[in-house]
Amino acid sequence: MKATKLIIEGLYGISETIDLTGKELFVGPNGSGKTGRLLSYLVAYLGYGPDPDSPGTFAKKPSKTMEMCGDDLDQFTVGLTFDDGFSFTRTFKTDTKGKSSETIRIDGMEDLGHTEAKKHIQDTLGDDPVFFEISQFLSLSPAKR
Repeated sequence: MKATKLIIEGLYGISETIDLTGKELFVGPNGSGKTGRLLSYLVAYLGYGPDPDSPGTFAKKPSKTMEMCGDDLDQFTVGLTFDDGFSFTRTFKTDTKGKSSETIRIDGMEDLGHTEAKKHIQDTLGDDPVFFEISQFLSLSPAKR
């Protein structure tokens, strides 16, 4: 199964749907969103990203995912569509009391609860993919990235 679209809404100032070919190359000056797009894919696929407080580990709680994505962010959505039509989005939100949560929506399966949706995504996509070590990448200076 191959990812064909990456949906980003409000993460790192990015709101777009990117058609994926499997040979993506993000180029641009510092601060143009290259890392944000990579992190968006990671968070969409896994439901979490690198822990900002512990390099080399992952932030598996919605509050840590929100923290990784910026202090001034109160909501964002990321999602993926695959070549077989499987499509889902994950919305992360922090409420007025500071509590963060994740809502998952799978196209055609809107009645699934959060736990069931997470399990369905993992069962459908298989084990966690192998990614490059993004925390090492993020620890580099902008000039070295």
